[in-house]
Amino acid sequence: MINGIYMSKISIIVPIYNVEKCLRHCLDSIIAQTFTDWECILVDDGSKDNSGSICDEYAQRDNRFRAIHKKNGGAASARNVGIENVNAPFFTCVDADDGISPQFVSKLLDYKESDMVIGGCAVIFNGTKHNRNVDQIYTYLLPEDANNLNVGTSDPRISCFYATWGKLFKTSIVRTFGICYPENLRLGEDTVFNLKYVRYCNTVSFIPDVIYEYYNDTTPEKYSMDYVEFTRHHDAVFKEIEETEVKLNVRLSGLRKGMESAYCYSLISRLKKLEYKDYLNFRLSEATNPKISLSNLLVRNIFHSIKYFCVLKANTKLGYFVLRHYF
Repeated sequence: MINGIYMSKISIIVPIYNVEKCLRHCLDSIIAQTFTDWECILVDDGSKDNSGSICDEYAQRDNRFRAIHKKNGGAASARNVGIENVNAPFFTCVDADDGISPQFVSKLLDYKESDMVIGGCAVIFNGTKHNRNVDQIYTYLLPEDANNLNVGTSDPRISCFYATWGKLFKTSIVRTFGICYPENLRLGEDTVFNLKYVRYCNTVSFIPDVIYEYYNDTTPEKYSMDYVEFTRHHDAVFKEIEETEVKLNVRLSGLRKGMESAYCYSLISRLKKLEYKDYLNFRLSEATNPKISLSNLLVRNIFHSIKYFCVLKANTKLGYFVLRHYF
């Protein structure tokens, strides 16, 4: 106990905004942990629904939960507040619309000697589950083994740089080097955090256990950007990629392609008439299908043109130029 506040082994940070329909599922999965010496920091980011009340309910029911209510500032801001309130040597992040397995915390802590631990996840979309996990335990020394992080976008090890959920971080590294989420970004802010963090890691471990459930229900409008915002996001993320490449003496080609693709999607979402089911299932469409309208075929042609410039040619700005001149 420090000043009346319980000091636990690990802090679980949950940023929360308007997720009343799925929040209980997330919090119940945390309560179900087989490892019990945890605290959970619930950061209500100015929710307009009943999410804040649900946070208070769980905090009253179980003193391992702490509810913090703040003015809306975005996911990065909420996570930063969570980190500021961490009272444990390790912390992890869980998104409020996801869930974790009962062994989530215990599996991560099994490898706590590593500076960063990445667990496997199940991506759930349209009721279908796809596991993304390594086939065995991998532990890399940095910067000596950094080239092992230069993997393709389909390799589970690429997750080292993407979302911050499903990972174990050391509080001492974050606070010593002042690592935080950039609050002026809403796409790629977690990648920036991971890149900054990994630059100060001596060891990174990947474990094969599938311990996180990621529900992929994001709509394209969430990350829709105009040219000014797109440029700011793109330049900020790629600046961090370049600095990490210099520090680790490695070319992160897979990460570069993955982020170019992500920003490609943010540009495509500017097409207001594009239906989400079409956006996610371009490859399922065939010209011979009578159900496909002429407009949908046009959208697919646009998509492939932009993807060519963004991904194959690694020039997202040129892809945006193509997008603007289609309409």
